[in-house]
Amino acid sequence: FVGREGVSIDFQNIDALEEATSSIARFLLEFFSEDRTSVMRPLTNNNFVLDFYRYEASPYYATMTHYIKTMTQNEENIPDYERQYRDMLQYFQETKCLHKYSKFTLDGAMSSTPNTKSLQPVSGTEDAVFKLARSHYYKYRAANLMFGFNSSIMYGLLSFCEFNALRKNQLLSCYELLRDAVGGCVQELASAKAANKYRDYYFMPQFEVGQKELVDIHHYTFLIDHCAMTEADSALVARIHAVNSILYKYIFFSTQKRSNYDTFLSTEEFRKAKKYFRYFLKSFMSTGFLSEFIGLGFADINPKEKEINSLTQTVFYSSELMRTQAHRQS
Repeated sequence: FVGREGVSIDFQNIDALEEATSSIARFLLEFFSEDRTSVMRPLTNNNFVLDFYRYEASPYYATMTHYIKTMTQNEENIPDYERQYRDMLQYFQETKCLHKYSKFTLDGAMSSTPNTKSLQPVSGTEDAVFKLARSHYYKYRAANLMFGFNSSIMYGLLSFCEFNALRKNQLLSCYELLRDAVGGCVQELASAKAANKYRDYYFMPQFEVGQKELVDIHHYTFLIDHCAMTEADSALVARIHAVNSILYKYIFFSTQKRSNYDTFLSTEEFRKAKKYFRYFLKSFMSTGFLSEFIGLGFADINPKEKEINSLTQTVFYSSELMRTQAHRQS
């Protein structure tokens, strides 16, 4: 099998892999409902390994990936699929509770206003990934919206849940401005056609049940990717445009010209740059946008610095432009 960029996987025993995969997949599907014994188990997303923070430390992850790390002692170096299957069966038979959550209630909205005395600004990239993408939503915030997208922080993200947690943290810093624009996402997604297929990947119940800000933003981050990847309903696209029509005032965008790429576009100039502004309105914070434009700046910023330029702030540059400038001597 050859994937993108020539990355390949050599399957040495396809028949054994197919049989083991089919057996495990069938077991995972049937595990939650056993007609013979009239047993019904709580349904968990069948890809839940990737949905939870610190999933690599979970017993389930170790069990699922054991066969990759432990090969049979033979010349073909083929994983022991039979042992893997037995280990999976044993895990599900012995494990009565797959996940545990902190206590939460479904009764009404709970107060979740950040405490300004304990909310800590992040103005340096050291430990920023932990603080903004792995820690509590109500403990840390990037010093400004742009600094949260600094490339040193983005490159430190290890999984989708960390990437999405960073996006939520960034949006929380602007929530008061976005309240009307992101409120109501739940209802629109529920009524839109095929708009909730992967929504559970975006939800962290130990934090988000009952907290209106996070519930709104949880649905909005799903909406970002849904609209970026598919032809979404016009109402959903309009909501994305409404949010980004507010956020564009808080970003720094390069001219994207080799002659003066270190110069910012003013807010009005950015609006008039139709090629960039239209893409921003449609895709800001999507994986596509953050691949196309990279936030470059120094590892530390001074929030009190009054002079705003490329030496004091993180700025969005075209990744293609930066690629051509990478080896330039000046």
